Amino acid sequence: MAGIVIAVVVFGSWRLSEGENSAVPGVWSTVAVSSGDSVDIVERLTFASARASLTVSIPTREAPTERFDPRVDKLRVRADGRAAPGLSKPLGKGETHTFTFPEPATSVVLTYAATGTVAKTRPSAPGRALALLTPLTIEGQVELGSRVEIERDGVLNLGCIAAGAPMTACGSETARHWVVERIAGDPVVDVVAQIDLPETPRP
Repeated sequence: MAGIVIAVVVFGSWRLSEGENSAVPGVWSTVAVSSGDSVDIVERLTFASARASLTVSIPTREAPTERFDPRVDKLRVRADGRAAPGLSKPLGKGETHTFTFPEPATSVVLTYAATGTVAKTRPSAPGRALALLTPLTIEGQVELGSRVEIERDGVLNLGCIAAGAPMTACGSETARHWVVERIAGDPVVDVVAQIDLPETPRP
């Protein structure tokens, strides 16, 4: 990712309006790199018809993201504004979990922290690292448009990786975020950020 050129990738005009009860089907994620090894994520999913369950997974990835080892220990779920059962056990690479809702829902919010998503790059500047910002895959995601917003603090640039394709520069900057959008039907991509981690004070 060193020396990557920022490019604006226009996936279309799809937008997901704010709030848990948006009528537009899609996935809207907000992401923040919270520490040297993890990212905090909120995913808001809206479906065209009510669903009784939702299946998520942490896939085994190929180069250049194979060195990440994502793990989710705790995940909170809200379905149509009501709390639903979360993870019964930690979810790791190559594993799948199905959430079942008390009642069928069209709006689902997943809130979680994923560890093993930050890898330092060497040789490089001190604190330079790559962060995987899309650790979970959602069943049926290709049929849904998506928007990923990443807090700008410490983020230098973004790369997107579709299955079987090399990493390409992607995303655009706003006043507060980096943004990557994808319209329904386009390939699902992994979003990777080149970041500068905060320096650890010497004792």
